[in-house]
Amino acid sequence: AVVDEVIREFAATPLDVETFALLDEVAPARLLALLPEHEAERLRAAAAERRRTVAATLLPEFRQELAALPQTDETLVEIDEGLLPQFATWPDSAAAERALFEQIAQERREAILAAVNRAQAGPLRGRIYEGPFAKVEFIDTSRVIATAGGAPPTAGTYEEIGDGRVIITVNNEPLVFTREGARLISGPIVLQRVE
Repeated sequence: AVVDEVIREFAATPLDVETFALLDEVAPARLLALLPEHEAERLRAAAAERRRTVAATLLPEFRQELAALPQTDETLVEIDEGLLPQFATWPDSAAAERALFEQIAQERREAILAAVNRAQAGPLRGRIYEGPFAKVEFIDTSRVIATAGGAPPTAGTYEEIGDGRVIITVNNEPLVFTREGARLISGPIVLQRVE
């Protein structure tokens, strides 16, 4: 009787992402531990089915929203800082659904990145990139002037590697950056093209 009531509660949950966590609240692990194994398995199966139903309902709209995103550097930042971190809040019980939505978001991100990279393709010579604590000016085909943390400008060198990476060496310390559209990224360092 308890299991049937909980399954009815599952069916009444809304068709939104909050349901993933709500299902765990309706049938917490401590309740499952108290039930005979076959009854606990019925609950787990019903919860999994409800998660699949919710995901199937949300997926078409999610795909449409992603498809409508403009192909810009700002969109990449929105996906990286806004969309992708949201999936980390989904409970472990929704790992399969989380993986599917993350994969779809990553695929759209890669398509946007490819378009942005095409738009920003070309030599770095003459470009200027800035971040909160650093600025890099590409003087010619191999020299840069870097300014970091209020220090005076320092001369350095750079080398573009064919796979979208750039090695910038200042004071005999090389840093490998990845070109992502109008950004150069090396771990936590993000420089945005300003010129």
